[in-house]
Amino acid sequence: MPLRIHSLPSGFLRSRAFVSTLLLLVAGVSTPTASGQGIVATWRGLAVGELTAALSPLIGRPLVLDARVDPTTPITLVADGLTPEQLLNDLAEQTGAEVVVLRESVRLGPAGRRASLQAAEEQRTEELRSAPGDLRRSLAKREPPTWTAAATPRDLLKEAAIAAGTTITGLEQVPHDHLRQTILPEITTAAALDLLLASYDLRSAITPEGLKVVPLDPHAQPRKPPQLPALASAQRDRMPENASTRFTLEAAAPLDQLLTAIAMQTGLTLQLDTAAFKDAGIDPATIVRVAVKDASLPKLLDAVTTPLGIQWTVTGKVLGVTASSPPSGREPAGDEPPRD
Repeated sequence: MPLRIHSLPSGFLRSRAFVSTLLLLVAGVSTPTASGQGIVATWRGLAVGELTAALSPLIGRPLVLDARVDPTTPITLVADGLTPEQLLNDLAEQTGAEVVVLRESVRLGPAGRRASLQAAEEQRTEELRSAPGDLRRSLAKREPPTWTAAATPRDLLKEAAIAAGTTITGLEQVPHDHLRQTILPEITTAAALDLLLASYDLRSAITPEGLKVVPLDPHAQPRKPPQLPALASAQRDRMPENASTRFTLEAAAPLDQLLTAIAMQTGLTLQLDTAAFKDAGIDPATIVRVAVKDASLPKLLDAVTTPLGIQWTVTGKVLGVTASSPPSGREPAGDEPPRD
């Protein structure tokens, strides 16, 4: 089942995560949903390095795998109304790792680092607040970090410092390493630097002179450890900033999984009318081929559903898809996305 993503809308905060989610769904993820009743999903035999991208939208923050955790570890998760915290605890148990909740991400890594990582994040916030204006603005800029396969951390750190208009010292403490490919949703440049260095128990101190690589303090304690957002908050965080987002997509994927990926990334909850599908003799896992360019959300949904003769509606934050006749008041397809 080939899946090709040519490009996704500029300014869509989680466009890269959307690509990863679609790839993972085609790899065999069930239909995940998140609602006030918890997360309902099943992942069977999926490598943890791939699973992290699918879980990020559900927990409301990027889920990052420490370089010391084997990304090929097969994971089976069955969530039936779980909270994000419960889901992550199950994941940590299967990998023998520790979940560290941070303000800009959630990290899965070796045990015993939670307090030092959370304290380092607090320290970074204080240092950033008192940094010179130009440096502060550069490090506070939000971008989606992208590390190509086999990239070296020293080179990435040097490039990031140059892009921020500053220098970085202490790179001799960073081991020579080759990283696996990583693509994350937008986070601050300062957070991305620490996210990279944490795999070596290091952090990037922000000084008036520039950046300096220093060891994590193993004895540090955070003043106020961050918590995962409530499930409803995580859903709101997935809403696109601009409702006029355009989509360019070429894909061949199971209908239910493709709709799930679209719903997750537009802040909607998917409701499939399975009874109507059964009566109509339509399998929700039917492969749908989609090719749209610069399309609105209604046009994208039409492209997914029309070939099967099924209908979609958006009511509030619910995306309903049925094989029966649409109710009156259905939002017509057009150049504008559905209204709440």
